[in-house]
Amino acid sequence: MRTRDRERIHKDWQRRAAAVLRCLYAYRDVANAPSLPQDVSISRARRTVERLRSGAMRPADARVSPLLVADVIERSIAKIFLMRWCVAELSESFFLWNDINVRCQNERVKRLVEGFHRLKKSPQAGDPFSTAANRYRFLHRERRNELGRPPRRREA
Repeated sequence: MRTRDRERIHKDWQRRAAAVLRCLYAYRDVANAPSLPQDVSISRARRTVERLRSGAMRPADARVSPLLVADVIERSIAKIFLMRWCVAELSESFFLWNDINVRCQNERVKRLVEGFHRLKKSPQAGDPFSTAANRYRFLHRERRNELGRPPRRREA
């Protein structure tokens, strides 16, 4: 990976991490909200909030205001969406890293193939006992195995 690619990934990561931290700080009351239980879906929690606000449902403890419980549940729902956004934002940095890594790997393979063809055309590769010929045979076998080509069959 080139230096400029590493710098680009680093700058992208810094920008995204700073955005996530700013968002978490701006919504720190949401970030500190309690989490919903795992078996409760967001739509079910929203229906519960609607029932609490309309008065159709009362909390188990009569001393607690239904509006307060509804606010806590809404903050918990907002926390879920905030965390999903944070994960999505930071995972975009991985996609950039992966794209750059694939491009560099393709360039490496391209350079290897170019070197292979240069070696194949060299006059030293014609001599079967030279190191260039041994290297050519090794690279040819490696490429053939990588590309999935079957070995040449010997006819008896």
